[in-house]
Amino acid sequence: MASNYKINMSDEANDDIKNISNYLEEKLFNKVMKQINTYIDNLRYMPKIHRRIIYQREPDREYRRIVCGKYIIIYKIIKNDIIILRIFNQKENYLNSKKFILKEKSQKYSITK
Repeated sequence: MASNYKINMSDEANDDIKNISNYLEEKLFNKVMKQINTYIDNLRYMPKIHRRIIYQREPDREYRRIVCGKYIIIYKIIKNDIIILRIFNQKENYLNSKKFILKEKSQKYSITK
């Protein structure tokens, strides 16, 4: 299967990885990074498979969220580029973080009788 998407890491995402390495012992960090990298690499083939979220400052952009173990990966798609924006621990309040304000896109369902 050919890859049509190029993956780029933001400076903030690289900083997040450095912060994760500060909190985990090396063996556990390597295991976590292997899992994160697998999810990120798979984006090349199916970038729209993960749940869409809305960035309040840019509601028309396509932002998405990956749940990867205890971590959340936030990325956006621009044409054929995927930009990994942030990698949060699930314990962080990432949806209302001052660093990156996001709001989950909810779907409204109507019941007809």
